[in-house]
Amino acid sequence: PSTIPSQEPSIVPSTIPSQEPSIITSRIPSTSMVPSPDRSTPEAGTIEAGTSGAPSESNNSSITSQIPSSSVAPSALALGSNNTQTAADCESYQQSIQLDSKLMLNYAMLLEDPATGQGDLRGQLILDGLGWIGFGRSRDGRMVPSEVVIGSEADNVQKYTLLARASSGIVASGFQTLSNTSFSQNSTHTVVEFTKTLLENGELPINAGNNTFIWAYGSGNEIHFHTGRGSVVLDLIPCALGR
Repeated sequence: PSTIPSQEPSIVPSTIPSQEPSIITSRIPSTSMVPSPDRSTPEAGTIEAGTSGAPSESNNSSITSQIPSSSVAPSALALGSNNTQTAADCESYQQSIQLDSKLMLNYAMLLEDPATGQGDLRGQLILDGLGWIGFGRSRDGRMVPSEVVIGSEADNVQKYTLLARASSGIVASGFQTLSNTSFSQNSTHTVVEFTKTLLENGELPINAGNNTFIWAYGSGNEIHFHTGRGSVVLDLIPCALGR
């Protein structure tokens, strides 16, 4: 051709998040493990809080400023000189872990009575995407049998018992004891929040120390086959109220 078109300018998104939200790091045990950033697709393997690793900034790049400010992971907590927590600390999430490239968990274990183990587990799940999210206690990291918390737009946040791998085996619990539940979405992210009692009749206990949990998420407003799943062993560190 007699004329060669001039090169078109590169297209750049009109808005770029100016800053990634801060992640709780001061309360994450140095031995906690986070999947390697090069895992482009979720796997069903177990993340164990007993091998080396720390949250990767590249894994957290998807958690943008578009998440409502009330749902963003709180900033890091400063420890006192004696390395103990105050009652005020228990109002914030104490630990954080990136479960895979899309799902992040912030959590705190509130121990009201150390002698009996009574207390609550507070959790916040942030998904880079729109859909349902599930998280709960498992005996061995397998889906069945287990008791989980599932948040979806259709049913909000409830407890479920997993009796089978099919959707018909996901049964809403007859004892809905969760508190402080919340399900919210914007154009890019889904956030689920809940508070669950540590010890409940007929359910696996949640104790201080190592506990196995399973997690999963899927697209759409109703609970169906997951697009990401896995298990994790969390070393829960109690935040003793009033201390």
